[in-house]
Amino acid sequence: GKMLKAANLEVSHAAAPSPSSAPGSTPAVSSTAVPGGSADFQPGARVRVKGLQARPDLNGGLGVVVEWDEAEARWKVRMDDGSGKMFRPVNLEVCDAPVDAAAQATPAVSSTANPNGSAGALEPGVRVRVKGLQARPELNGCLGSVVEWDAAEGRWKVL
Repeated sequence: GKMLKAANLEVSHAAAPSPSSAPGSTPAVSSTAVPGGSADFQPGARVRVKGLQARPDLNGGLGVVVEWDEAEARWKVRMDDGSGKMFRPVNLEVCDAPVDAAAQATPAVSSTANPNGSAGALEPGVRVRVKGLQARPELNGCLGSVVEWDAAEGRWKVL
């Protein structure tokens, strides 16, 4: 993932995960790399935890998919409380529930993180296009998903 300023991100309404002009540039989160018929999941997808036996307290919890961990055969998920967890595909279901701003670890992000109004819609799970980078111009135009706000860096983490 990259840490980017709000000024270098614009909300993208393009279909995930990448433009058709670059078929080889998608991350290794494809239907062939992910077992268990879980091709519905992709970074930025809103999910609900289900069917856990060892941690039933997590069932019903909501989060945003971050990435597939091939070594662990699990999805990394950023939960609404800000914690990171890993789940097998069978323990996740895609849901349309909105991100609960009250449950976010950084509820004041909108007023302090986004000095320019055009980036006011940034929040975990939103698809974005990188723009205006000078030190890494090769990233301009790339699509990604917002993961979280890093207050210490004053930047958004984007995958």
